[in-house]
Amino acid sequence: MEEVLREYVKEVWVNRSQKRYHIKVLNGNGFLDGDPLVMLDDVPVFNIDKVMGIDPLKVRKLEDVPYRYYWGPSVYEGILSFTTYKGDLGGVEIDPKAVVLDYEGLQLQREFYSPVYDTEQSVKNRLPDFRNLLYWGPDINTSAAGKNQLSFYTSDQTGKYIGIVQGVTLQGDIASQYFSFEVN
Repeated sequence: MEEVLREYVKEVWVNRSQKRYHIKVLNGNGFLDGDPLVMLDDVPVFNIDKVMGIDPLKVRKLEDVPYRYYWGPSVYEGILSFTTYKGDLGGVEIDPKAVVLDYEGLQLQREFYSPVYDTEQSVKNRLPDFRNLLYWGPDINTSAAGKNQLSFYTSDQTGKYIGIVQGVTLQGDIASQYFSFEVN
């Protein structure tokens, strides 16, 4: 596998230091710093040496995501997802102490409904609005001062709401802020 990655996959750089393999993923700005999240048939493999022991003829495809990836509290420098022909992990044994959980993996970007009442007609002819997710905007940019103004309509459901604002800086730092408001 090492030879195949070195010779045919130009988006990765394979290195062996201190008797362990390390892989760096290439994006438009150069190689990312740390090791990527390596997946084998949609199962995370945290020991890259096990992946290097797989017969490359058992691997059907390799997909790479050349961007920093956040998974819970962990940060990975890209993703390498190996898929075998049989879906049997290519013979790699899962650690018997491992906790196996189902998760959704990479998802397509979702769009959430957000009503617009821009005319008198739309205000009068609408159905009751019982959303609990009032606004979702994954591509909002702020000014140099870190500010932006957004507007959205609340639900018809009365009660206290908690708003969460989360963001990522260009350097990859994350931030969040909570606020609350009431709908009567």
